[in-house]
Amino acid sequence: GVAVNLSQYRGKPVLVNYWASWCPPCWAEMAQLEDIYLDYHDQGLEIVAVNYGESEQAISNFLQRQAKPLTFTIATDPDTQISREIGVRAVPTTLLFDSEGKLVKKYLGLFGFDANRVRNDLIELLGSANRS
Repeated sequence: GVAVNLSQYRGKPVLVNYWASWCPPCWAEMAQLEDIYLDYHDQGLEIVAVNYGESEQAISNFLQRQAKPLTFTIATDPDTQISREIGVRAVPTTLLFDSEGKLVKKYLGLFGFDANRVRNDLIELLGSANRS
């Protein structure tokens, strides 16, 4: 995990995903997030996956067991304080911020994250940024 401040991504859309290694839907989302990252990173997309309250060892074990390496940023929130301050109460939770740092979409829980819907939202967001 690394220290991350969302302001460092100003000018880029950012998906922030809150996850935990004990969360089965989080496992499925990681592979989908990696595919999305690879498809849209060249257009400016950044992804930050924030672990929700686990040890470095649990995070490391989780990352080592992924089917393919994750190339987006992995951050930690060991005491979940930051997550709770912004309203994350459960995992998985994924937040989509526009290039100005405004929250534009929130995908909650097992059925909230749908890779096709996220892709459509990104296409719309990236398209509107290119028109500005």
